[in-house]
Order: sequence, then C-alpha cells, then structure tokens
Amino acid sequence: MERQLQGTKRQQVAELVPDLVEVWEYERPLYRCPACRWQGYQDLPLGCREGFSYGGRLSSVVGWLGYGGTLSWSKQRYVVESIFGIPMSQGSLAKLHQWFCEALQPAYEQWWSWIQQPGVRCVDETSYRLNGVNHWIWIATAPECCVLFFAPTRSSAEVKTLLGEDFSGVLSSDCWSAYGPQSAVAKQKCWAHLEGELKALATSRFSENREFAHRVFPIIHTARQAHRDYHQGRLVGLNFKPSGPLLKQN
Repeated sequence: MERQLQGTKRQQVAELVPDLVEVWEYERPLYRCPACRWQGYQDLPLGCREGFSYGGRLSSVVGWLGYGGTLSWSKQRYVVESIFGIPMSQGSLAKLHQWFCEALQPAYEQWWSWIQQPGVRCVDETSYRLNGVNHWIWIATAPECCVLFFAPTRSSAEVKTLLGEDFSGVLSSDCWSAYGPQSAVAKQKCWAHLEGELKALATSRFSENREFAHRVFPIIHTARQAHRDYHQGRLVGLNFKPSGPLLKQN
C-alpha cells in the first residue's frame, strides 16, 4: 500500500560546514595615468589587507580567542591550526591581534570620550601580570557602556587619564587613595567596601569602634532599602524625605 503524505515536521539543526575556512585569490588590474604617470592596483575588497594573507573575519575570531576566550598565544595557534586548518606563525598571530585592535580603536576612543562626560561613573582597578610584570586594568562603567584601560600603575594619574582632568560627574569607587585627587561633582564610596570595614570595626576590641559600626549599619540598610524601593516604583525620588539624622553626636 502506498504511503500518503499527511503533513510535515520542521526541525532546525545547527552544524559546522565541511570547510570552515575558504582561501580566496584576488587578481587585481594595474592602472596607470598617462598624464601624471601615477600607477596602482585596484583596491582589495573590504576585510582584506594589503600584503597580509588573513582576512578580517579570521582576525576577529583570533582577537576574541585572546581577549574574550582568554586563551594563551600557543592555544590560539593550536585552535587556528587544528580546527581551522590554517598554518600560522607567532608573527602572523601578532599581526592579527594588531589588526583586531586597530579596527576597534575608533569605537574605543569614541566610548572613552563619552565616559568622560558628566554622569555617574563606577570605577575600579585590578592587577594584571604581563610578561611577568605587574600592570593594572582600570574600568569605568555607566548604564550605557564600560571602558577598560590598561595601565602600568595604580596611581591617581591613571584615574585622570581614564576620566579626564576636569570630570564633572559623580565618581563611585572604593576607598583606594588614588581616587582622592580626581575631580568630581560628588563622590560615592562602594557600600560593599564600607560594610566590610564596618564589620571589622564591629568586632574591634575598642568599644568606640563597635559603637560607631553599630550606629552606621542602619544608614547602609536604609539606603539599600530606599534604592530597592525606588527601582521597584515604591518610592519617588522627589517625595523622599529623610526621617531625621541617623547618626547623632552625644
């Protein structure tokens, strides 16, 4: 008995193509101006670079392997050679990374300029070793973006480089001394860091320290609750009025 078609069933399957990488050869005509005797070849397509054997998409993947996947240089070469089937020297890998960074530089500078405009900026830093030498990665965040800045020191000069000499926004940071000289309309210290310091004071052998921590803890809890209420729509900023001083002098 012949089968009768009753309908169809659709299913999508993600799969790698047999050849992950294609090698293209471009033959370009040479043009010459008879008037000025200028001559030159036709431009390469977008994503190709003069005198370089690797394309822009491959450069983007290699850049992500290094900066997004945090693979070492040897592991990046292993992935490119074993999975993509492309022989690659250490020098070519370095050129791919250089191209990757140069391609992102205009957008990076645009966001760097934007992060220096007035607004709330949360800034932090962490150590990072490069070739056995300690460096620092600085970060400035905003609701719209975050900017990373690689620097040799942890000094206040790096903060000024990141935010600008005349930053007129709100600076939120931890209590590291490098943030002190930075100009800002207002400065907010990280509540988590402050709470950690207060917890240490709460177990101090000095009664004055314990009393201070006991008085300040309610301020932190009230501020956090107000922050949650505001973002959940239960508190309107213009109608918020402090009930009174939470910390009084005896």
